[in-house]
Amino acid sequence: MPRCYNSLLEQDYPNFLVSVVAKRPVFQHSDTTKLKYLNCVDNRNEARRMFLGSDSDYCLFVDSDIVLPKNALSLLMSHGKDVMGGWYQEINSDRWVAGRWIADNTFFNFRQIQPSVVKTDVVGMGCALVSRKVLEQVSFKPAIDVILKDESGVSLILGECGAFGNDVAEMGFNLYMDGSVVCEHLIRN
Repeated sequence: MPRCYNSLLEQDYPNFLVSVVAKRPVFQHSDTTKLKYLNCVDNRNEARRMFLGSDSDYCLFVDSDIVLPKNALSLLMSHGKDVMGGWYQEINSDRWVAGRWIADNTFFNFRQIQPSVVKTDVVGMGCALVSRKVLEQVSFKPAIDVILKDESGVSLILGECGAFGNDVAEMGFNLYMDGSVVCEHLIRN
């Protein structure tokens, strides 16, 4: 989407490269939600492959329906963390795409932006800065058959963001969110 691409070009960070992964969907599935996860994971793994072929130290994953604030990259880079996410809301929800495990197989999405930098268990990959150290060890998985509950008992799909957060933590890395990076999520149904 043009607004997303323009928000990338308008970043105030002094030196960065923009790579676009625009693949046609390769997976078919009768469930449109699961289909979305399968094809998103394929795109993220392609972006990961391209990144690992570069000499860059960090990769900022940005979905095509996310508009970044002009200082997003500078702010995310300033912390020197291995995984640092920016805030955006889930589509058609008051939930933010970050959260914490609160019990076995029970996840709590933040209902409001947390101030400053907070440790989290999941970042939304629609705006996530990830270090080379992490991407050398962790790839993306759809996790479409892994069902969990939210704090109200509603069933959710773990999905790529949850699976990535779990795998990153398993490798000994921490995930964080920066409360000063608030993105716009364009697609609203």
